[in-house]
Amino acid sequence: MVAFYIISGLLIIFSFIHLVKYQVWWIRVFDFIHIQLAFFLSLTLGIGMLTLPLTLSIIILLSLLFITLLYHLWLVIPFTVFHKKQVLDKALNIKSKSVSAMVSNVYQHNTQYDKLLEIVKNVDPDILLFVETDALWESALSVLERNFPYKISYPLENTYGMILYSKLTIENSKICFLVEDDVPSFEVTVSLPSGVQVDLYTTHPQPPSPTENERSTERDAELLQIAKKVKSSNRPTLVMGDLNDVAWSHTTRLFKRISGLLDPRIGRGSFNTFHAKIPFMRFPLDHIFSSHHFTLGRIERLPFCNSDHFPIFIELFYEPSLDSEENQVDADHDDHQEANEKIAKV
Repeated sequence: MVAFYIISGLLIIFSFIHLVKYQVWWIRVFDFIHIQLAFFLSLTLGIGMLTLPLTLSIIILLSLLFITLLYHLWLVIPFTVFHKKQVLDKALNIKSKSVSAMVSNVYQHNTQYDKLLEIVKNVDPDILLFVETDALWESALSVLERNFPYKISYPLENTYGMILYSKLTIENSKICFLVEDDVPSFEVTVSLPSGVQVDLYTTHPQPPSPTENERSTERDAELLQIAKKVKSSNRPTLVMGDLNDVAWSHTTRLFKRISGLLDPRIGRGSFNTFHAKIPFMRFPLDHIFSSHHFTLGRIERLPFCNSDHFPIFIELFYEPSLDSEENQVDADHDDHQEANEKIAKV
């Protein structure tokens, strides 16, 4: 009985501690584990209902566990087929208006290059983004230059290198260091075969963790700076990369409200990409967001490539419509104020 109270109390605390706005890593880690907490809540709730006498205190505690479980489901249900799709399914299939992209965190110390190259060959995207790329990875990936004539590269030995390949014409490009001098991001404009120009932002900010960055301040500031750039242009836009944040976190939801971008996973699934080698501890860390100008052809998590991340693939069609634009969630005054405060802290 005492153990049940202690376990229930800890599960409730762990479920809501992420609402505390401190940006230290040991609080922010609870942004990630809502699915796992929901599992343990369900298990604890079931055991309590089946084995304990239904005294008043137990009924109250079971009710609290049930409410907490509903809270987790509220956060993650958008990333299931039970929710309305945010990015609409394609209506047309016009190749000249399509763009496909693949994002892969290669895991810098992974040397099984051929596995990833085989996946690239099979899915044959228009745009390839690789993160955690060092000089060895740049050399191994150089064979792609035969089919991807455009390339932006900034390899690093600190696990924050980045390489972008494109079959689509790159009109202009910029390597940015928005927050930290050794963490690059790219700003690119690509042209679809139809002539439509698309702004592309790629990013891989540091995660809040005891081994990387003890706070989430830098990650949040980088994402929100990109969000503000996206919103100021109102052009067809894609943002992609390993954001080191989950799709349902407060920061990612704030990013989407500030930028006005849509998440193609909503209404389709979470497409958890990390950790590839630990099935029970998987989270949607690799993201591809699109502006309302696009509809979705397909999205899928790609096979294991010996990295700790699965690659992710998306095919989009330039097909602007009022229906898609209506799915945007606009930021309010408080959102902008919070974003400005987070950016000002770095």
